[in-house]
Amino acid sequence: MEVRLDNQLALFRPGDWVTGEVVLKVSEPFEIKDIVVLLLGETESCNFQHDDNRRRMSGSTRFRLFELSHRVFPKTHNSTHNSDRYELDKGIHKFRFDLAFPATQVEARCVMQFDWNRLYLQTQLWRNTAELAPGSLTSTDLPPSFNTIFGMDSYAAVKYTVVASVGRPGKTAVGNVKKIELRFSPTLHSAVCSVQHLTEHGLFLPDWSRGGTLLQLQYDQSKRQDRSFFDKMFSSGSFTLPLDAVVEFKNSNMSRYAQGSTSRVLHQEDILSDVLRVKLVSPFSYKALKEALFGRYVIKLGQEAAVPRLVIRQVKITIIQHLRYSGYLEKEATHRIPLAKHTQYRKVDFSRFQRENYPGYEIFREIPKEHSFLAAPQTAYLYELPAEWLEYGLFTDEQSFVAPNIQCDYLLEFSIKVFSSAEQGKHYDVVCEAPILLVPPRHTDHEGGGPPAPSHGGPVRVAPSEAEPVRVAPLADAEEAPPSYQEVMQSS
Repeated sequence: MEVRLDNQLALFRPGDWVTGEVVLKVSEPFEIKDIVVLLLGETESCNFQHDDNRRRMSGSTRFRLFELSHRVFPKTHNSTHNSDRYELDKGIHKFRFDLAFPATQVEARCVMQFDWNRLYLQTQLWRNTAELAPGSLTSTDLPPSFNTIFGMDSYAAVKYTVVASVGRPGKTAVGNVKKIELRFSPTLHSAVCSVQHLTEHGLFLPDWSRGGTLLQLQYDQSKRQDRSFFDKMFSSGSFTLPLDAVVEFKNSNMSRYAQGSTSRVLHQEDILSDVLRVKLVSPFSYKALKEALFGRYVIKLGQEAAVPRLVIRQVKITIIQHLRYSGYLEKEATHRIPLAKHTQYRKVDFSRFQRENYPGYEIFREIPKEHSFLAAPQTAYLYELPAEWLEYGLFTDEQSFVAPNIQCDYLLEFSIKVFSSAEQGKHYDVVCEAPILLVPPRHTDHEGGGPPAPSHGGPVRVAPSEAEPVRVAPLADAEEAPPSYQEVMQSS
């Protein structure tokens, strides 16, 4: 038996038809009862915990999203009396089938593979324990195809499958079964995500994220001018410079909601340079750095003393998947997906850092006490990475989603490898993690009704625009829930 899809490589969407044929190659007359083709959607998650005796206790949770069937044989009885026996002659027999993905919400049925217990009473994601009871139903939109495996009994998956089966006469007869897994994605209008990780106290996070490190700048002590003999004798020859990496999401990518707005909604196929900027931040001006390294009299007397330059060696971009999934209990896990790596060797003079207002307060706490007078709170000096360094697209199957037993969120991580031109042997990683929503593409030529046409020439670059709709799931506190899709459309 063979199952042939008309478009096996298609990315299916809600309402799409899955069409194809079941092919039976019969070498001698063969008795069958029927031939049935199913289209199934399921979510399954599994995890474990060790008890006090170090026994490994594992369990899984499974939801049947939908099950659609097409009996392709027999379509009508070909005998004068009811029968469960039909004979296929020698040769090749083909049976057409067509099944459509649900276009709207479905009633998912919970199937538990271990005894349901009260561990779920303590969870936030699945607070309604009745929804996790065996046989219970819960309304849900179809999540995207998904499969993340941490181990044999630690995984989370969303699968859509075509299953063809040949039934044989008799209670003990063994039939033939073939399965084909499909790729599925919701449309932008049908995708549902959680924004819990984008909020704080019910409000959206600012449209920037930061991360920092401490860079040691080595300098030539012979050029340091100090009045104090003590300073001359005990100077270490190095200076601690707090350095931040900042990811700033552009206003042109803003999505507006009744409770506020956010620019952290990124779409598959977005080019990063279109939706965000990346900057390096120093709390000191070039003049202040020179004074901190060599003393104020170098500046007053106009003596030459070179401030070491900052060397940018590499920019690495990673998608971090943050997963919450049920099983023996509710667990959280992360999975890293490399996106891009840009290798450079660019020397940047600190005089090129531009003065700007900077709301990040952490960097000012890292300033050595003896140099705190050289910095001003909320005033910092920034260098923006060239846009061409961020010419990478989000060409990935990863999507934010919420399913009955799985929640998947994402962060973008930028790791910038830097060092001082005066000390090339030691590198520093300035790392910034920026929470985002990762949703379906902004525009697609395929809006349902059949398999999408094959792509010719690759993705089309689409500029970001305001008020791109995406639905969000309620937060843990219902009073702080983001608006519905209809509210977004009315407010825009």
